[in-house]
Amino acid sequence: MASTYPRYGYNNVFESAIQASNEDSDFPVERLINQRITSKYKSGWGVDPIYINSYPVDGQLLVNWYFGNDTAGSSVTPEAWELFNTPSAYNIVAGVGKIGSNAMYLGGAATPAGVSQSVTCPASALGKQVSVGVWVKFEAAKVNVSLTDGTTTWTSANNTVGVAAWEWLSVSSADIASGATELTIILNVIASTGGGYFDGALMVVSDTATQTPHVQTIDYMAMANHNFLTAGLKVTLEKSTDNFTTPVTVQAVTPTEDGTLFKSFTSTSSAYLRLKIEATGTYYQRAEIGIANVGEMLEMPEYISSPYDPLKEKTLVKSATAFTGIKLGVDVRSTSRNLKVVTKWLSRSFLTGADWQAFMDWAVRNRKPFFFAHNEGLYPSEVYYVNVSDSYEFSAPMRARSLVEQVDLTLEGVRL
Repeated sequence: MASTYPRYGYNNVFESAIQASNEDSDFPVERLINQRITSKYKSGWGVDPIYINSYPVDGQLLVNWYFGNDTAGSSVTPEAWELFNTPSAYNIVAGVGKIGSNAMYLGGAATPAGVSQSVTCPASALGKQVSVGVWVKFEAAKVNVSLTDGTTTWTSANNTVGVAAWEWLSVSSADIASGATELTIILNVIASTGGGYFDGALMVVSDTATQTPHVQTIDYMAMANHNFLTAGLKVTLEKSTDNFTTPVTVQAVTPTEDGTLFKSFTSTSSAYLRLKIEATGTYYQRAEIGIANVGEMLEMPEYISSPYDPLKEKTLVKSATAFTGIKLGVDVRSTSRNLKVVTKWLSRSFLTGADWQAFMDWAVRNRKPFFFAHNEGLYPSEVYYVNVSDSYEFSAPMRARSLVEQVDLTLEGVRL
């Protein structure tokens, strides 16, 4: 493969927080929050694919929010939801959804009725605002959406009766009670005339509930601490407009080694993205993965200047020494990468442009971690998961012809 300029993978759709599932019922859905790079997600004993899905809205607390886990039929209580009172009809209908294929049909009732979903109240929500929302399509009946923390209930305005198109309803709470342990969203039908559809429900710790889903732009995927070669696995990035009723392949990779993987591709956008990890043949070893990132990358317009040491590392140890000078023991704490990346003769327009400034916001001003590939084409295995060092100060001294003499980045990360 031809040489490539340095690439920084950031602005992630997937980051440390990922959701993964296996179609085999022996491996239920698990959610990993702030997974440490030194640990590994394990799943996939057998030949069923593992899926790592992005949330179309950051911080979504609900599951089966688009009713995609359900089989179409009459009198179906959707997975993860419960009946609230008794609506005159509660059906899963395929081919009519706003988000995916399915939608929840609820018939009118003499008293408010519908479906509800309760989730454990996250610590981040206590004393903060929480918002809920849902798409509705009810031409005759009146409907709304409610949120309760067990102490107070907040209810949205009603839909616009007589409108046959999808309409977004939402409501935000006041500060959630400090003792709240559970949050519940209720999709209400509040009139007995007619029926209609709910889809795309949302619950987030925020003062607003943004309509779902939003489009995400990506041009790279990267993984760390994986065993895909040893386990005989390949990984495919898929996108979709209908919650994977008809998935489209963005990029497929069969890793040639364990450890790290970085793959760039032509920029694309989609509301739904997922990684599919599957066997290239029959395998009997569990898949392992520590970090899965998919997002936007910054490609530098110049190569790294010499000297550059991509293999520099530092091992942190604690040892004990006898009075005779003999080492009694060594405790190896960690091994880190320490990289100094120098790029010369960059244009002022590049450094003031949107792409560089977006990277600065992510990596320098907010010190978020990212993947660094100094030459994806020639050295695909030399990929690092790093942060800008705590003591780093950005500087860009100008020279003639609007060129910057050099820009230094001091990067630190673990050895993978």
